[in-house]
This record gives sequence, structure tokens and C-alpha cells, in this order.
Amino acid sequence: MTTLELAHISMHDDGKSLQLGVDVSNTSARRLYACASVAALRYETATRLLAVELVPAKRGTAPGNYVLPKIVTIEAQQRVQITVTVPRIIARLGSTVAGASAPIERLPAHEAAQVEISLAWSDTRLEPTRTDPEAWTQGIVRGRSTLS
Repeated sequence: MTTLELAHISMHDDGKSLQLGVDVSNTSARRLYACASVAALRYETATRLLAVELVPAKRGTAPGNYVLPKIVTIEAQQRVQITVTVPRIIARLGSTVAGASAPIERLPAHEAAQVEISLAWSDTRLEPTRTDPEAWTQGIVRGRSTLS
């Protein structure tokens, strides 16, 4: 059975950005691969939840360049820490009134009380020649941690 688990999630604020540490355990008998690139961030101010998706990004429909995600190897029965950096303040477009431009909302991700991680994994390496990195994903493991 192929099993990947999120063992621990931590966050460090250095005043410029947030470093997230995601401890990942491979409890299976074979080597697994996990995505270590941020595809999406969401911060909910009401609940102080920072949600981070470590999955291959969706390709746009327009032709152009595509950056392959960073993939880490996790040997059988081993534990590794994946570290990603995210902004302290997340900007998003706010709601608009007809005829007005959308305001930019600044969300204080550094005030998060909880972090939720979605991590894509596979038992095959992601080859640079692969035409569809999204199809590489065999599973997504999720975990949530309350920060102290």
C-alpha cells in the first residue's frame, strides 16, 4: 500500500516572509515523490486559516512557457521536511460595484492561527518532458495544524 502522511506543519515569520515546514512521512515500501511548489494560497481572516496547495499548477489555455513544479523524493519508510516560502501579506482583488475598478485587499497571512496543507504525490518521477504535469498526481494528502 502506498501511503504518504503529513506528520507535522510549522510556520516561522521572519518579518519579510513566512517559512512553512511540512514534515512528510512515507510509510510505504517504495519511493514516493511529492510536490514542493505552491500553486495556490488562501487566507480566511474570520477563522485565521492559511490554506496552501502544494500541487502542480494548472496550465493556461494560451500557448507559452510553463514552469514545472519542484518535486522532492521521499524514500521508503523515511521522513523529510519540505520547506516553502509564502508572503506575509496576500493580495487579492476585492468585490466591485458596476463601473468601478476592483480594490486590492491585503490579507495578513502572518496572523494565521491554523495552517492547512494540500500536498500532491505520486510513485513516479515527474519527467521534464511530460506534457500534462497535473495528470502526474496520484493522490493528495491533507493536513491541518494549529499554530502556537
